[in-house]
Amino acid sequence: MGVRGRLVRRCARPAGGERGTRAGYADAAQLRALFDEVRPDIIVPEVEAIATGELSDAAARGVQVVPSAEIAAICMDRERLRVLAHEELGCDHAVPSRRV
Repeated sequence: MGVRGRLVRRCARPAGGERGTRAGYADAAQLRALFDEVRPDIIVPEVEAIATGELSDAAARGVQVVPSAEIAAICMDRERLRVLAHEELGCDHAVPSRRV
């Protein structure tokens, strides 16, 4: 059993020394095309500004997204994260500024 990983960056020029890097996937359409080409088994998003809709679509097609696409979307939406922390976890210091 083998594992092949692929690092995808948003910038056009990866940092020196990175091999196996795919660059230039900044929008949802490019990300979808990449997922269709590579057909990953697992996606581990690290970037803060990733197209969470594409992660959800990939998960719906059977790709394992770690953490889940829903958690990635919550983490990128600070207000939604505050609502979750305040209303569901009872963290008083995370009072949302508006209702979501």
